[in-house]
Amino acid sequence: SRAFRYFHDAGGCGNGGWLGVLSLQRDAVGSPWTLLPDTMFANLAAGYGGQGTLCGALGVASQFFNLVAFDQQRTYAKMTDELFQWYSRTVFPTSRFDDICYYPGQVQRLAKSPLCHISVSQWTVAAGAKVTSKQKKDRCAKVTGEVMYQAVRLLNASSEGRYKAARYPF
Repeated sequence: SRAFRYFHDAGGCGNGGWLGVLSLQRDAVGSPWTLLPDTMFANLAAGYGGQGTLCGALGVASQFFNLVAFDQQRTYAKMTDELFQWYSRTVFPTSRFDDICYYPGQVQRLAKSPLCHISVSQWTVAAGAKVTSKQKKDRCAKVTGEVMYQAVRLLNASSEGRYKAARYPF
């Protein structure tokens, strides 16, 4: 996944997610996507400026939803809610990127929240890893790739007229 690779090459979850999908749009469509800056979401890394708040990949995905799926039915908001609910109920890292990552087969833990510090803390405690470790960075690169994979799946469904919002129990 481009988002996984850009996480490592472009400075974290915000820019990794942004460039992962932006580069696809640039290749497929060109302008206006070519006019947007590469570093537009660099400040989202590590939960917005290192604060551990919202996962930066989720923030980027919600902006793509707003750019592409803004309509009277509030599809963009439904997609954002769905992605955040999915994230909170997902065990990360998934194995989707194990064939291209540095640390395949990592310990997996339920995110429990769209907040970076909660999701990362669940994993670091279970893995016995430091938040500054290469293992944690690879975990977050896989999470970034997975979030953007899911975001593109939702965007494709919306653009093809087949998006139906998922309902999650509270």
